[in-house]
Parts: sequence; structure tokens; C-alpha cells
Amino acid sequence: QEAINFLTSLPDDTDVSVIVNPVGSLKAAEVMSMLNISRPTLCHYVKKGLITIDSNYTGKQYRYNKDSVIALLNK
Repeated sequence: QEAINFLTSLPDDTDVSVIVNPVGSLKAAEVMSMLNISRPTLCHYVKKGLITIDSNYTGKQYRYNKDSVIALLNK
């Protein structure tokens, strides 16, 4: 599969190009950048079930389900 490339803006209106590998889960920083949201908003989306945590990841940090993030991005 091809990488996903999209353009987002930082809070100071700086445009940033983000490339996400379609294989695997996403880190919190990747999700926050893709959706242009803060960490508290990310936690809120997880609690509401809009973004799911990848249960297959057993490391120190949470990994987020790429498909749920992309579905939210496309809303």
C-alpha cells in the first residue's frame, strides 16, 4: 500500500505535510498531527470511541488504530 500524504496546519497557521505509513498503528503524535488536535482532545476521542487503541501493541506507549483515525479524518 502507498503512504498517505496530507497537508495540515499547526496552531500558528504553519502548513505541514505529514506522511503516514499505512502499515501498523499510529503514535499519539502522529494522530494529533493528522487531526490537528491536542492530547486532551485525543483522550476525549478515545473515551467516546471515535478512535480505538490498537490492542495488539504491548509497548510502553499506546498505539492508535490507523483505520479509526482515517475514518475520523474523512468525516
